[in-house]
Amino acid sequence: MQSSGAFRMTEREEYILNDLIAVCAVARKCCIDAAEQAEHRKAIETFRDMAETRQEIIASLKSQIIARGGKITPRGEYAEVMWEAADDLAIGMPERDETLVMVLDEINNRAQIFFRQAVTKSWSQEHVILLEHQLRQLGDDHERMQTLRYYLERIS
Repeated sequence: MQSSGAFRMTEREEYILNDLIAVCAVARKCCIDAAEQAEHRKAIETFRDMAETRQEIIASLKSQIIARGGKITPRGEYAEVMWEAADDLAIGMPERDETLVMVLDEINNRAQIFFRQAVTKSWSQEHVILLEHQLRQLGDDHERMQTLRYYLERIS
């Protein structure tokens, strides 16, 4: 037991949180890459903000693991699927802002699916609250992507 009174997390919980860290790291890298390729200021800012959100989620997940006596080893099956998806979506795509929005939105959607799946697994209430908050952050980014998509369509 930790000094805060929290019990040590199970290996399964540790694995899943590390997997979600890796998922966010993939999504963050995609956001950074998109910001570097984007042409419109609004797209660049949105992609950078999304990368920052993912970094905040990563930091929060890492804190949760450390607080519960776990080890940070970002890897897992969800992350492997994310890398494959990122590679598949990027192959042969023109680097236009509209395409970058489409790719990032799909990456974000997949991250949301993985977070939802993690919430449905046997978790402590503390984990459920944390992951549901992070799901809302990812959902907010989905809304931002829709707004950006609309903006880019209007100025085209």
